[in-house]
Amino acid sequence: AVPLKGPSAGSTSIFDTALVTEDPARYVQSSDVTGLRPAQIRVIFKLPLQFGSYPHPLAYLEGLTPLNGRPDPVSGMFTTHRSTPDPPPAPQCRCYLRGAHRPQLSFM
Repeated sequence: AVPLKGPSAGSTSIFDTALVTEDPARYVQSSDVTGLRPAQIRVIFKLPLQFGSYPHPLAYLEGLTPLNGRPDPVSGMFTTHRSTPDPPPAPQCRCYLRGAHRPQLSFM
């Protein structure tokens, strides 16, 4: 086996992200990012048939630090970092994916 080589020190990481509802009481749809937490999408998968049937794809997410509510003044984008420990897993969440070169996908 050949070990995977990650990004070198000082290089920018680019990956797909999801916004997970961390606090439903604080999150109001179509408001700001309050109550949401970013997570890196590591893999989207379906369970093998031997585990029974499940109607939707599943995703493995790696938690990132909460957004501070203020975008970066230069880029206008929010920043985040790897989080340890990860937030507790959500038993079920609605997932909307929008790829750069594909139409939007919605699960659930």
